[in-house]
Amino acid sequence: MYRRGNENDMTEAYFIGLMGSTGYRQKDISRKPIIAVVNSGHKPLRELAGYVKEGIWAAGGTPAEFCVPAPCDGMAQGGGMHYVLPQRDLIAASIETMVSAHSFDGVVFLCSCDKIVPGMLMAAAALNKPCMFLTAGSMLPYEADEGTYVTPDLKDSIG
Repeated sequence: MYRRGNENDMTEAYFIGLMGSTGYRQKDISRKPIIAVVNSGHKPLRELAGYVKEGIWAAGGTPAEFCVPAPCDGMAQGGGMHYVLPQRDLIAASIETMVSAHSFDGVVFLCSCDKIVPGMLMAAAALNKPCMFLTAGSMLPYEADEGTYVTPDLKDSIG
């Protein structure tokens, strides 16, 4: 690949053009480590992803974010529930494919939920690259109506 050293290789023009069309400068892709930021897309992770990317830039790297499928047990009730557990393998495979295909040098995983974290851990084990995990932490209470809050404890009372 171009970013691995031979900046005069004309066969790398397609790579350079594609990366340039997404906003990367030549110096961003030639000699800096390119770090994948894998996001499960949960609401608290949107803001965190921005801070992670700023940190990668500040440390001399180039961040590249992509998202993975993120099914939720709470939303997959009924007929869709049997798809949630096998999703771990799809998450792991999609991450391994993206990171390997694009030759990322390291990975920051932004994750939450009890199926997504294991899927990402499976990918990290298969990739054998430097990795870091940041989770969203506990779910925040949701204000359903003015002064009425729904918390994650609602699951316990349903059960």
